[in-house]
Amino acid sequence: MGKLSSDLVAQTPDFVDDSDRPGNTRSKRSRSGKPTRPADSGKRQAATRPLQDESREDETDRDQPRRERTSQRDLLIECASGASLWHDTDATGYATVAVNGHREHYKIRSQGFRSWLLRQFYGRFTSAPNSQAQEDALRLLEAAAQFDGPEHKPATRIAELDGKMYLDLCNDQWQVVEIDATGWRIVDHPPVKFIRHRGMLPLPTPEQGSNADLGDLRELLNVPDDSSWRLLLASMVAMFRAVGPYPVVVIIAEQGSGKSFLCRVVRSLIDPSRSPLRSQPKEERDLLISASNAWLVVSITCPASPAI
Repeated sequence: MGKLSSDLVAQTPDFVDDSDRPGNTRSKRSRSGKPTRPADSGKRQAATRPLQDESREDETDRDQPRRERTSQRDLLIECASGASLWHDTDATGYATVAVNGHREHYKIRSQGFRSWLLRQFYGRFTSAPNSQAQEDALRLLEAAAQFDGPEHKPATRIAELDGKMYLDLCNDQWQVVEIDATGWRIVDHPPVKFIRHRGMLPLPTPEQGSNADLGDLRELLNVPDDSSWRLLLASMVAMFRAVGPYPVVVIIAEQGSGKSFLCRVVRSLIDPSRSPLRSQPKEERDLLISASNAWLVVSITCPASPAI
């Protein structure tokens, strides 16, 4: 009897499996009463680990563009280290850059400065920065110009400084005519910071010793009256004044007498532009915008009288 009981104990398994019985929802337990681990739990854990690793890789990929934007922004600012930053009386940021031996002046928010900055970036890294890095770099550069740069007065076409008048030729070399009591000369590095606006055209380079015949100009403009001719010449000379008051010239004549042609010629002699004549502005704001982007404003006020 004792031998039979020992055999029963030897054949008894470590746990009692009664889960196969109908209606039984209990988990498998060992003889000690502790719940046992399911046989496929290791497979489940092994299957969840790759999913967790993939989620970490996705987070790394999402952080990568942010690091690239920061890096490109810093590289753009480093490329702009050669620019001289300054601001005007309205706290608008500007930059002076060296291009092919001469200096050019741009608003930091202008397309000209953005193109220069991209060219510097591509010349060093042979790649293009993303748009967000460009925007962040331009904001930081503009803040540096406003708070750290000196204050200067930008000019368009004509300016005056220290008793001298300066006329921007708007050529590729950014040359300027300097005029004072002793005469005139062409300078390559003027003290005035001229800004180029879209649509401005270059003036011809003057030559020393040339004598212009104003009689030919008068015949071209079809001004037969001597008093009208003197008034037109005086108005053209006054248009070169760097500070006001400025003349307002109204051309009144019959249709087909060459009023618009006269205005085009006067505009080409002082401030040539791709749009020499404009229609009358509907609002004062439009007139202010036109005046801020050019030295002369020539508008057709009515079919019979263009005005300068």
